[in-house]
Amino acid sequence: MKDAAIAPSKSTQRPYLILLTLLAMGCFGLFSTLEVNGWLKVYGLILSLQGGFALVYFAMKGQRDRQRRR
Repeated sequence: MKDAAIAPSKSTQRPYLILLTLLAMGCFGLFSTLEVNGWLKVYGLILSLQGGFALVYFAMKGQRDRQRRR
């Protein structure tokens, strides 16, 4: 009889989703308590958004490359 434990999914999107979630949580925590000029907050948020977009881009690019190899 096999273990009742469920085997983890082999999804390649999961690490990117976790990184994106951690980035969003960190940015929210940082910029909600930061007491600086509004422009600096906006600039920091834009930089963090670019980091999130880069994660999404690399996730999609990796998935597309894997599909081409098949």
